[in-house]
Amino acid sequence: MITYNPNPAGQMPPADKPMQPKNVISPVMKVMIKVSIIAVISLVLLIPLQMTKSLIRERETTSQDTKQTISAEWGDSKVLSVAVCVPYTVRDGRESGVLRLSPDAVTVKASVRHHILNIGRYDMPVYDVDISLSGNMTADKKRLKEYIRFDRLNLPLDDIKLDYSNMMLVVLDRSGDYVVYQKTLPEVTDGSTFDFDGTLSLKGSEALSFVMAGRYDVEIDGDTPNPNLRLGRIPDTRNVTDSSFTARWRGDNKLGLVSYMNARQQYFETLAGVEIMPSVSQYQMTMRTVKYAMLIIVLTFVAFMLVELWRQKSVNPLQYVLIGLALVLFYTLLLSFSEYMNFSYAYLIAAVMTGGLSTAYTASVFRDWRTAVILALILASLYLYIYILTQIESYSLLAGSIGLFVILAVVMFSSQKIFNKQG
Repeated sequence: MITYNPNPAGQMPPADKPMQPKNVISPVMKVMIKVSIIAVISLVLLIPLQMTKSLIRERETTSQDTKQTISAEWGDSKVLSVAVCVPYTVRDGRESGVLRLSPDAVTVKASVRHHILNIGRYDMPVYDVDISLSGNMTADKKRLKEYIRFDRLNLPLDDIKLDYSNMMLVVLDRSGDYVVYQKTLPEVTDGSTFDFDGTLSLKGSEALSFVMAGRYDVEIDGDTPNPNLRLGRIPDTRNVTDSSFTARWRGDNKLGLVSYMNARQQYFETLAGVEIMPSVSQYQMTMRTVKYAMLIIVLTFVAFMLVELWRQKSVNPLQYVLIGLALVLFYTLLLSFSEYMNFSYAYLIAAVMTGGLSTAYTASVFRDWRTAVILALILASLYLYIYILTQIESYSLLAGSIGLFVILAVVMFSSQKIFNKQG
């Protein structure tokens, strides 16, 4: 019987060939997969970010409703105008009433003392104002040409009788079209010029402004540290300090008082006023911060991924999700704290809480506090960068563009060093 011996005497068995691994993923492909996962996670985080924005809008609406309730009790914003009321009758009896004529010249001096009413978690800026006014006016029937309804009646001026014996000096609140002050004036004759003066005290909230007609000289001073003096015309002179302000408007407006009712743009341009409410509320600041949320999330993920490549330790996508949720939670914390304290303090507390949580979690993932501290410094720099952008509204675009350029340069060269290290 013949048998086959695969290993004849004197011959060594062939060495086993090494097994070739199948489906090996290259380092470049691993990076591309990780980048794709990060992109998907970032897009998914847009959902809680949108929910946060909705929450901010809801809280702002509630705040506005509360402030309207306070305004109804204390006093709302004032838009004041000075007028001389003259009764009139038409000779044939077709019409009678009271004319509101704007004076030829008005001088107004207002002193504003502001307060902050705290109702629960909402702060409402209100004020008391003492106003002194003076001026002069010529009793001239030709001014009736300012009134459109007399033109429609097609009446000669001689058919309209003005009662100069019952004139009244009034101060009107144009926001509600009601009289807040009135004073009886002495009787005059047609064609004569008379002087007037008066003083009054009012309560209001948020803003105080005056409609300027004729030759006007309006001066407003107060103890508001950060007033908005751009409600209408820019003041001719102003002096604003950390604890007070003084602003003055001078000019000559030929339009009559009634003309403002027919031209809203002209009405706006001839306002002199101050807004004591801060120009940006905490809700607007929080919403402005949320707009940069995706920038912080993406840059944090990029830093996390670069550390992962540098340490050559794979990080589970779920861990990226948890880091992202912590970053989103920052804005809810900011909204909550800003309702009870200054926005800057609220931002600092929310940033420390979020940064501390992210740092501790990073240390547990990489088991290295040095790496966690590096990521903490990166996150602190990003929060500081965003805070600066929210504070410098006028230069936010310039600062943002330069900051993004620097960040991109750092990411480019840092990633290149890591890739070169990996070969």
